[in-house]
Amino acid sequence: MVKHPGGAEALGDQAHRYLADDTLKRCPYAMLAQMRELAPIVRAAGGQWLVLDYELGRAVLRDGRLSRSQAAQATLSAFLDPGPAADIWTAKLVSSDGERHRRLRGTIAKGFTNAAVAAWRPTAETHANSLIDDAVARGEMDAVADFAYPLTEHVICSLLGVPFEDHLRFESWTATIQNRGVTGAGAAQARAEAARAILEFTEYLAGVVDDHAPAGDGDLIARLACAQEDQGPRLSREELVVVAMEMVIGGHDTTANLIVNGIFELARSPELRQAVACGDVPLPNLVEELLRARSPVQLSHGRVANERLELAGQVIEEGDIVMVSLAGANRDEAAFPGGDSFDPTREPGRHLGFGNGQHYCVGAHLARMEAQVALGAVARRLRGLHVTVDEAALPWREGSLVIAPSRLPVAW
Repeated sequence: MVKHPGGAEALGDQAHRYLADDTLKRCPYAMLAQMRELAPIVRAAGGQWLVLDYELGRAVLRDGRLSRSQAAQATLSAFLDPGPAADIWTAKLVSSDGERHRRLRGTIAKGFTNAAVAAWRPTAETHANSLIDDAVARGEMDAVADFAYPLTEHVICSLLGVPFEDHLRFESWTATIQNRGVTGAGAAQARAEAARAILEFTEYLAGVVDDHAPAGDGDLIARLACAQEDQGPRLSREELVVVAMEMVIGGHDTTANLIVNGIFELARSPELRQAVACGDVPLPNLVEELLRARSPVQLSHGRVANERLELAGQVIEEGDIVMVSLAGANRDEAAFPGGDSFDPTREPGRHLGFGNGQHYCVGAHLARMEAQVALGAVARRLRGLHVTVDEAALPWREGSLVIAPSRLPVAW
Protein backbone atom coordinates (compact mmCIF):
# COMPACT_ATOMS: atom_id res chain seq x y z
CA MET A 1 0.00 0.00 0.00
CA VAL A 2 1.25 3.49 -0.89
CA LYS A 3 1.71 5.67 2.20
CA HIS A 4 3.00 8.85 0.55
CA PRO A 5 1.20 11.93 1.94
CA GLY A 6 0.54 13.07 -1.61
CA GLY A 7 -0.71 9.64 -2.67
CA ALA A 8 0.38 7.37 -5.48
CA GLU A 9 0.60 10.27 -7.94
CA ALA A 10 3.17 12.16 -5.87
CA LEU A 11 5.21 9.01 -5.32
CA GLY A 12 5.00 8.25 -9.04
CA ASP A 13 6.35 11.72 -9.82
CA GLN A 14 9.28 11.08 -7.49
CA ALA A 15 10.01 7.74 -9.16
CA HIS A 16 9.84 9.39 -12.58
CA ARG A 17 12.37 12.01 -11.49
CA TYR A 18 14.73 9.25 -10.44
CA LEU A 19 14.37 7.41 -13.76
CA ALA A 20 14.54 10.52 -15.95
CA ASP A 21 17.25 12.58 -14.23
CA ASP A 22 20.58 10.79 -14.62
CA THR A 23 22.31 13.14 -12.17
CA LEU A 24 20.14 11.81 -9.33
CA LYS A 25 21.67 8.37 -9.78
CA ARG A 26 25.05 9.62 -8.54
CA CYS A 27 23.72 9.61 -4.98
CA PRO A 28 20.11 8.41 -5.00
CA TYR A 29 20.13 6.49 -1.75
CA ALA A 30 18.15 8.85 0.51
CA MET A 31 15.46 9.25 -2.15
CA LEU A 32 15.27 5.50 -2.72
CA ALA A 33 15.07 4.78 1.00
CA GLN A 34 12.25 7.28 1.40
CA MET A 35 10.30 5.73 -1.46
CA ARG A 36 10.97 2.18 -0.23
CA GLU A 37 9.55 3.03 3.21
CA LEU A 38 6.32 4.07 1.50
CA ALA A 39 5.91 1.28 -1.02
CA PRO A 40 7.94 -1.74 -2.24
CA ILE A 41 6.94 -1.06 -5.85
CA VAL A 42 5.95 2.25 -7.41
CA ARG A 43 4.43 3.15 -10.75
CA ALA A 44 6.42 6.06 -12.16
CA ALA A 45 4.62 8.90 -13.87
CA GLY A 46 5.99 7.62 -17.18
CA GLY A 47 4.16 4.31 -16.71
CA GLN A 48 7.05 2.03 -15.71
CA TRP A 49 6.97 0.06 -12.48
CA LEU A 50 9.99 0.56 -10.21
CA VAL A 51 10.79 -2.12 -7.61
CA LEU A 52 12.61 -0.83 -4.50
CA ASP A 53 12.41 -3.79 -2.10
CA TYR A 54 15.14 -6.47 -2.00
CA GLU A 55 12.99 -9.61 -1.73
CA LEU A 56 10.54 -8.36 -4.34
CA GLY A 57 13.38 -7.28 -6.61
CA ARG A 58 15.02 -10.69 -6.36
CA ALA A 59 11.72 -12.36 -7.19
CA VAL A 60 11.08 -10.07 -10.16
CA LEU A 61 14.51 -10.83 -11.64
CA ARG A 62 13.66 -14.54 -11.48
CA ASP A 63 10.03 -14.31 -12.67
CA GLY A 64 9.45 -16.09 -15.98
CA ARG A 65 6.29 -14.05 -16.57
CA LEU A 66 8.46 -10.98 -17.13
CA SER A 67 10.26 -10.97 -20.47
CA ARG A 68 13.59 -9.36 -21.34
CA SER A 69 13.20 -9.91 -25.08
CA GLN A 70 9.82 -8.17 -25.15
CA ALA A 71 11.24 -5.33 -23.07
CA ALA A 72 14.21 -4.94 -25.42
CA GLN A 73 11.80 -4.48 -28.30
CA ALA A 74 9.40 -2.26 -26.34
CA THR A 75 12.06 0.17 -25.14
CA LEU A 76 14.24 0.11 -28.25
CA SER A 77 12.82 3.27 -29.81
CA ALA A 78 14.03 5.32 -26.83
CA PHE A 79 17.63 4.31 -27.58
CA LEU A 80 17.90 3.45 -31.27
CA ASP A 81 15.95 4.18 -34.42
CA PRO A 82 14.71 1.16 -36.46
CA GLY A 83 17.32 -0.34 -38.73
CA PRO A 84 20.25 -2.78 -38.86
CA ALA A 85 21.83 -1.49 -35.62
CA ALA A 86 18.58 -1.99 -33.74
CA ASP A 87 18.32 -5.55 -35.09
CA ILE A 88 21.85 -6.27 -33.83
CA TRP A 89 21.17 -4.76 -30.42
CA THR A 90 18.05 -6.86 -29.79
CA ALA A 91 19.93 -10.05 -30.76
CA LYS A 92 22.22 -9.84 -27.68
CA LEU A 93 22.23 -12.47 -24.95
CA VAL A 94 20.89 -9.98 -22.41
CA SER A 95 17.99 -9.17 -24.78
CA SER A 96 16.89 -12.77 -25.28
CA ASP A 97 14.71 -15.26 -23.42
CA GLY A 98 13.69 -18.88 -23.66
CA GLU A 99 15.48 -21.51 -25.71
CA ARG A 100 17.67 -19.04 -27.60
CA HIS A 101 18.90 -17.55 -24.33
CA ARG A 102 19.62 -20.99 -22.89
CA ARG A 103 21.57 -22.00 -26.00
CA LEU A 104 23.66 -18.83 -26.14
CA ARG A 105 24.30 -18.70 -22.40
CA GLY A 106 25.12 -22.40 -22.16
CA THR A 107 27.80 -21.97 -24.81
CA ILE A 108 29.25 -18.68 -23.57
CA ALA A 109 29.28 -19.54 -19.85
CA LYS A 110 31.86 -22.28 -20.38
CA GLY A 111 34.46 -19.59 -20.97
CA PHE A 112 33.64 -17.76 -17.73
CA THR A 113 33.67 -20.47 -15.07
CA ASN A 114 35.73 -19.97 -11.91
CA ALA A 115 38.38 -22.33 -13.25
CA ALA A 116 38.54 -20.59 -16.63
CA VAL A 117 38.80 -17.16 -15.01
CA ALA A 118 41.52 -18.32 -12.59
CA ALA A 119 43.76 -18.99 -15.57
CA TRP A 120 43.60 -15.30 -16.48
CA ARG A 121 44.50 -13.98 -13.02
CA PRO A 122 48.27 -13.88 -13.72
CA THR A 123 47.58 -11.79 -16.83
CA ALA A 124 45.52 -9.35 -14.78
CA GLU A 125 48.13 -9.19 -12.00
CA THR A 126 51.01 -8.58 -14.41
CA HIS A 127 49.20 -5.83 -16.26
CA ALA A 128 47.88 -4.16 -13.09
CA ASN A 129 51.39 -3.92 -11.68
CA SER A 130 52.79 -2.70 -14.99
CA LEU A 131 50.23 0.11 -15.08
CA ILE A 132 51.07 1.05 -11.48
CA ASP A 133 54.80 1.03 -12.32
CA ASP A 134 54.08 3.60 -15.01
CA ALA A 135 51.93 5.64 -12.65
CA VAL A 136 54.55 5.61 -9.88
CA ALA A 137 57.11 6.93 -12.34
CA ARG A 138 54.78 9.84 -13.12
CA GLY A 139 53.69 10.41 -9.50
CA GLU A 140 50.01 10.64 -10.41
CA MET A 141 47.37 9.10 -12.62
CA ASP A 142 43.80 9.33 -13.77
CA ALA A 143 42.40 6.14 -12.26
CA VAL A 144 39.92 5.90 -15.15
CA ALA A 145 42.05 6.43 -18.27
CA ASP A 146 45.43 5.33 -16.91
CA PHE A 147 44.45 2.27 -14.93
CA ALA A 148 40.90 0.84 -14.81
CA TYR A 149 40.16 0.92 -18.52
CA PRO A 150 43.56 -0.27 -19.81
CA LEU A 151 43.51 -3.11 -17.28
CA THR A 152 40.05 -4.48 -18.07
CA GLU A 153 40.51 -3.95 -21.80
CA HIS A 154 43.80 -5.82 -21.77
CA VAL A 155 42.23 -8.79 -19.96
CA ILE A 156 39.09 -9.07 -22.09
CA CYS A 157 41.06 -8.59 -25.31
CA SER A 158 43.52 -11.30 -24.26
CA LEU A 159 40.70 -13.63 -23.27
CA LEU A 160 38.72 -13.14 -26.49
CA GLY A 161 41.67 -12.88 -28.87
CA VAL A 162 40.89 -9.32 -29.93
CA PRO A 163 43.84 -6.98 -30.73
CA PHE A 164 44.57 -4.81 -27.69
CA GLU A 165 46.12 -2.10 -29.85
CA ASP A 166 42.57 -1.20 -30.90
CA HIS A 167 41.39 -0.68 -27.32
CA LEU A 168 40.82 3.06 -27.75
CA ARG A 169 38.41 2.28 -30.56
CA PHE A 170 36.53 -0.09 -28.23
CA GLU A 171 36.37 2.63 -25.59
CA SER A 172 34.97 5.15 -28.04
CA TRP A 173 32.37 2.78 -29.45
CA THR A 174 31.35 1.58 -25.98
CA ALA A 175 31.01 5.09 -24.55
CA THR A 176 28.87 6.14 -27.50
CA ILE A 177 26.63 3.10 -27.10
CA GLN A 178 26.39 3.12 -23.29
CA ASN A 179 25.90 6.89 -22.98
CA ARG A 180 23.22 7.06 -25.65
CA GLY A 181 20.55 9.67 -24.96
CA VAL A 182 16.98 8.80 -24.15
CA THR A 183 15.19 12.10 -23.84
CA GLY A 184 15.88 15.80 -24.11
CA ALA A 185 18.02 17.91 -26.39
CA GLY A 186 20.43 15.93 -28.50
CA ALA A 187 18.63 12.59 -28.01
CA ALA A 188 18.06 12.05 -31.74
CA GLN A 189 21.71 12.71 -32.52
CA ALA A 190 22.80 10.40 -29.67
CA ARG A 191 20.62 7.61 -31.07
CA ALA A 192 22.13 8.08 -34.51
CA GLU A 193 25.67 8.05 -33.09
CA ALA A 194 24.92 4.91 -31.08
CA ALA A 195 23.64 3.17 -34.22
CA ARG A 196 26.77 4.16 -36.10
CA ALA A 197 28.97 2.84 -33.26
CA ILE A 198 27.11 -0.50 -33.19
CA LEU A 199 27.51 -0.97 -36.94
CA GLU A 200 31.21 -0.01 -36.89
CA PHE A 201 31.88 -2.22 -33.87
CA THR A 202 30.22 -5.29 -35.38
CA GLU A 203 31.88 -4.74 -38.77
CA TYR A 204 35.26 -4.66 -37.02
CA LEU A 205 34.47 -7.77 -34.96
CA ALA A 206 33.22 -9.63 -38.04
CA GLY A 207 36.75 -9.30 -39.40
CA VAL A 208 38.19 -10.58 -36.11
CA VAL A 209 35.82 -13.56 -36.13
CA ASP A 210 36.65 -14.38 -39.74
CA ASP A 211 40.36 -14.38 -38.87
CA HIS A 212 39.82 -16.97 -36.13
CA ALA A 213 40.10 -20.65 -36.96
CA PRO A 214 37.92 -22.78 -34.67
CA ALA A 215 40.09 -24.25 -31.90
CA GLY A 216 39.02 -25.97 -28.72
CA ASP A 217 42.22 -24.91 -26.95
CA GLY A 218 42.47 -21.36 -28.33
CA ASP A 219 41.19 -18.02 -27.09
CA LEU A 220 37.50 -17.59 -26.32
CA ILE A 221 36.40 -16.60 -29.84
CA ALA A 222 38.25 -19.59 -31.29
CA ARG A 223 36.60 -21.89 -28.75
CA LEU A 224 33.16 -20.37 -29.28
CA ALA A 225 33.61 -20.81 -33.02
CA CYS A 226 33.82 -24.57 -32.59
CA ALA A 227 31.65 -24.96 -29.48
CA GLN A 228 28.91 -27.53 -29.93
CA GLU A 229 25.94 -27.54 -27.63
CA ASP A 230 24.83 -31.00 -26.48
CA GLN A 231 21.41 -30.53 -28.07
CA GLY A 232 21.81 -27.63 -30.48
CA PRO A 233 23.83 -26.11 -33.30
CA ARG A 234 27.01 -24.09 -33.07
CA LEU A 235 26.80 -20.34 -32.83
CA SER A 236 26.23 -18.82 -36.24
CA ARG A 237 28.74 -16.29 -37.53
CA GLU A 238 26.24 -13.49 -36.86
CA GLU A 239 25.62 -14.72 -33.31
CA LEU A 240 29.35 -14.98 -32.65
CA VAL A 241 29.91 -11.38 -33.81
CA VAL A 242 27.13 -10.08 -31.53
CA VAL A 243 28.39 -12.20 -28.62
CA ALA A 244 31.91 -10.82 -29.14
CA MET A 245 30.58 -7.24 -29.03
CA GLU A 246 28.57 -7.98 -25.90
CA MET A 247 31.58 -9.59 -24.21
CA VAL A 248 33.93 -6.71 -25.10
CA ILE A 249 31.44 -4.11 -23.81
CA GLY A 250 30.39 -6.08 -20.74
CA GLY A 251 33.90 -7.34 -20.11
CA HIS A 252 35.51 -3.95 -19.71
CA ASP A 253 33.08 -1.07 -19.22
CA THR A 254 31.11 -1.99 -16.11
CA THR A 255 34.10 -3.74 -14.51
CA ALA A 256 36.35 -0.74 -15.13
CA ASN A 257 33.83 1.50 -13.41
CA LEU A 258 33.46 -0.92 -10.50
CA ILE A 259 37.25 -0.57 -10.08
CA VAL A 260 37.00 3.23 -10.38
CA ASN A 261 34.36 3.34 -7.65
CA GLY A 262 36.58 1.14 -5.49
CA ILE A 263 39.64 3.36 -5.98
CA PHE A 264 37.45 6.35 -5.08
CA GLU A 265 36.58 4.67 -1.77
CA LEU A 266 40.22 3.78 -1.06
CA ALA A 267 41.33 7.34 -1.84
CA ARG A 268 38.68 8.85 0.43
CA SER A 269 39.60 6.64 3.38
CA PRO A 270 43.26 6.10 4.32
CA GLU A 271 42.08 3.73 7.05
CA LEU A 272 40.29 1.55 4.52
CA ARG A 273 43.28 1.52 2.15
CA GLN A 274 45.58 0.45 4.99
CA ALA A 275 43.15 -2.24 6.17
CA VAL A 276 42.94 -3.66 2.65
CA ALA A 277 46.71 -3.45 2.16
CA CYS A 278 47.46 -5.43 5.31
CA GLY A 279 44.65 -7.93 4.81
CA ASP A 280 42.40 -6.84 7.68
CA VAL A 281 39.69 -6.27 5.06
CA PRO A 282 39.80 -9.23 2.65
CA LEU A 283 39.62 -8.23 -1.00
CA PRO A 284 36.58 -10.45 -1.71
CA ASN A 285 34.66 -8.65 1.06
CA LEU A 286 35.65 -5.23 -0.29
CA VAL A 287 34.51 -6.11 -3.80
CA GLU A 288 31.21 -7.59 -2.64
CA GLU A 289 30.46 -4.49 -0.60
CA LEU A 290 31.26 -2.31 -3.61
CA LEU A 291 28.90 -4.39 -5.70
CA ARG A 292 26.21 -3.97 -3.07
CA ALA A 293 26.59 -0.34 -2.07
CA ARG A 294 28.57 1.33 -4.89
CA SER A 295 27.67 -0.72 -7.93
CA PRO A 296 28.16 1.13 -11.22
CA VAL A 297 24.97 -0.57 -12.47
CA GLN A 298 22.16 0.73 -10.29
CA LEU A 299 19.09 -0.11 -12.37
CA SER A 300 18.13 -3.42 -13.94
CA HIS A 301 17.19 -3.83 -17.56
CA GLY A 302 13.45 -3.53 -17.99
CA ARG A 303 11.15 -6.52 -18.28
CA VAL A 304 7.71 -6.66 -19.90
CA ALA A 305 4.84 -8.54 -18.26
CA ASN A 306 3.67 -11.20 -20.71
CA GLU A 307 0.48 -11.71 -18.69
CA ARG A 308 -1.55 -9.91 -16.03
CA LEU A 309 0.01 -10.49 -12.61
CA GLU A 310 0.19 -9.11 -9.08
CA LEU A 311 3.31 -7.88 -7.29
CA ALA A 312 3.10 -6.75 -3.65
CA GLY A 313 -0.58 -5.94 -4.02
CA GLN A 314 -0.16 -4.01 -7.27
CA VAL A 315 -1.76 -5.25 -10.46
CA ILE A 316 0.72 -5.33 -13.33
CA GLU A 317 -1.08 -5.42 -16.65
CA GLU A 318 0.16 -7.40 -19.63
CA GLY A 319 2.61 -5.19 -21.53
CA ASP A 320 3.67 -3.12 -18.50
CA ILE A 321 7.41 -2.54 -18.03
CA VAL A 322 8.98 -3.47 -14.68
CA MET A 323 12.47 -2.44 -13.53
CA VAL A 324 14.36 -3.12 -10.32
CA SER A 325 16.29 -0.37 -8.58
CA LEU A 326 19.38 -2.39 -7.73
CA ALA A 327 20.68 0.58 -5.75
CA GLY A 328 17.49 0.62 -3.68
CA ALA A 329 17.15 -3.14 -3.22
CA ASN A 330 20.81 -3.54 -2.24
CA ARG A 331 20.38 -1.08 0.62
CA ASP A 332 17.09 -2.47 1.91
CA GLU A 333 17.50 -2.59 5.70
CA ALA A 334 15.38 -5.72 5.90
CA ALA A 335 18.01 -7.61 3.89
CA PHE A 336 21.14 -5.64 4.82
CA PRO A 337 21.10 -4.11 8.33
CA GLY A 338 22.76 -0.70 8.23
CA GLY A 339 22.38 -0.90 4.47
CA ASP A 340 23.15 2.75 3.79
CA SER A 341 26.59 2.48 5.38
CA PHE A 342 29.56 1.34 3.31
CA ASP A 343 31.02 -1.43 5.47
CA PRO A 344 33.42 -3.90 3.81
CA THR A 345 33.79 -5.76 7.10
CA ARG A 346 30.20 -6.96 6.91
CA GLU A 347 29.54 -10.56 5.95
CA PRO A 348 28.90 -10.56 2.19
CA GLY A 349 25.21 -11.04 1.48
CA ARG A 350 23.14 -11.97 -1.53
CA HIS A 351 23.30 -8.60 -3.22
CA LEU A 352 21.84 -7.96 -6.67
CA GLY A 353 24.88 -6.21 -8.14
CA PHE A 354 25.08 -8.86 -10.87
CA GLY A 355 21.33 -9.28 -11.17
CA ASN A 356 19.64 -12.61 -10.44
CA GLY A 357 17.97 -15.50 -12.19
CA GLN A 358 18.62 -16.52 -15.78
CA HIS A 359 20.09 -13.11 -16.64
CA TYR A 360 22.63 -13.16 -13.80
CA CYS A 361 25.82 -11.65 -15.22
CA VAL A 362 27.68 -14.35 -17.16
CA GLY A 363 30.98 -12.56 -16.51
CA ALA A 364 30.56 -12.22 -12.73
CA HIS A 365 33.60 -14.39 -11.90
CA LEU A 366 35.79 -12.38 -14.27
CA ALA A 367 34.61 -9.03 -12.88
CA ARG A 368 35.24 -10.15 -9.31
CA MET A 369 38.72 -11.40 -10.15
CA GLU A 370 39.74 -8.22 -11.98
CA ALA A 371 38.38 -5.95 -9.24
CA GLN A 372 40.19 -7.92 -6.52
CA VAL A 373 43.47 -7.83 -8.45
CA ALA A 374 43.17 -4.12 -9.29
CA LEU A 375 42.15 -2.87 -5.85
CA GLY A 376 44.65 -5.10 -4.09
CA ALA A 377 47.50 -3.72 -6.17
CA VAL A 378 46.37 -0.11 -5.64
CA ALA A 379 45.95 -0.54 -1.88
CA ARG A 380 49.33 -2.22 -1.40
CA ARG A 381 51.43 -0.04 -3.66
CA LEU A 382 49.95 3.46 -3.57
CA ARG A 383 50.33 4.55 0.04
CA GLY A 384 48.99 8.01 0.69
CA LEU A 385 46.47 7.62 -2.14
CA HIS A 386 44.20 10.65 -2.42
CA VAL A 387 42.02 12.45 -4.96
CA THR A 388 43.79 15.58 -6.20
CA VAL A 389 40.71 17.68 -7.00
CA ASP A 390 37.67 18.71 -5.01
CA GLU A 391 35.16 15.83 -5.12
CA ALA A 392 32.42 18.27 -6.12
CA ALA A 393 34.39 19.07 -9.26
CA LEU A 394 34.67 15.46 -10.43
CA PRO A 395 32.98 14.81 -13.79
CA TRP A 396 30.61 11.84 -13.96
CA ARG A 397 29.60 9.44 -16.69
CA GLU A 398 26.78 10.61 -18.91
CA GLY A 399 23.66 8.49 -19.22
CA SER A 400 21.92 6.22 -16.76
CA LEU A 401 23.48 2.83 -17.49
CA VAL A 402 26.81 3.25 -15.69
CA ILE A 403 27.30 5.40 -12.58
CA ALA A 404 30.90 6.39 -11.81
CA PRO A 405 33.29 9.33 -12.17
CA SER A 406 34.41 9.73 -15.79
CA ARG A 407 37.75 11.08 -14.53
CA LEU A 408 39.44 10.39 -11.18
CA PRO A 409 42.82 12.14 -10.76
CA VAL A 410 44.78 10.65 -7.86
CA ALA A 411 48.27 10.90 -6.37
CA TRP A 412 50.06 9.36 -3.35
